[in-house]
Amino acid sequence: MTDLTCDNYNSTIAIRSRIRRFNMAIDFDRQKFFWSRVGQDGEHLIWSGTKVPRGYGIITINGREEYAHRVSWCIASSIDLSAIDDYHLVRINCNKNDCVEPGHLALKPKTPSLIAKEKERKQRRRN
Repeated sequence: MTDLTCDNYNSTIAIRSRIRRFNMAIDFDRQKFFWSRVGQDGEHLIWSGTKVPRGYGIITINGREEYAHRVSWCIASSIDLSAIDDYHLVRINCNKNDCVEPGHLALKPKTPSLIAKEKERKQRRRN
């Protein structure tokens, strides 16, 4: 188990490493590729690669699409992507959906209502 301090909550959040079907380690070449897709806009590091309609950057790692801000936070924190469990998310604090500046990102627990919505959505997909 890896412990991280979440500055916004001033407490320690335990993140469980979970075994997944794919390895989500971000190797050096993938990190180089990631940072080659980032530009600067004032104090923000802006994702210039592929984006979803809501403006969040996405990158494919080992055949799985991940949000660019999650990847940025994991690289800066030296944490494997698979270590972020289903009860936490990486939140962008500066209100620019394409910002990947690690200082503007924070690991936060998901609210119970968001967890319930996600479970409901997964059940609908299965049926």
